Amino acid sequence: MGARFRAQNAHASLAEVSITLGRIVWAQGNTAAAYAALTEALRLASAVGPRLVVAVALEGLASLVVTQGHVELATKLLAAAARLRVEMGTPAPPVAQAAVEQALATCRSALGDDVFAAVWGAGAGTAA
Repeated sequence: MGARFRAQNAHASLAEVSITLGRIVWAQGNTAAAYAALTEALRLASAVGPRLVVAVALEGLASLVVTQGHVELATKLLAAAARLRVEMGTPAPPVAQAAVEQALATCRSALGDDVFAAVWGAGAGTAA
């Protein structure tokens, strides 16, 4: 199916499919394939939009990398997604909110409040 989307230059649709694929293979325990699919989704969505898909890809990638111990990266990804959602006026849907909140809690706990705030600011583009 990805080839069909590529042939039609339907990169936004391919990004959405890549997000879904990433979630599926992650649920199956294949974190490497999930990372590849989610980073591909982020690359595609960042290039052509829509911005909502960028936010979803950032959140998915953050939820994955935090489980691998990459809490600073996860924090930056979540901050960037949050900034986009605020700009768009589009909060995370309830079905996704629990995963986002879990990732945030893990990041804050691992980094501590001060470091978390500094890393969040860097990810959101608000660092001093």
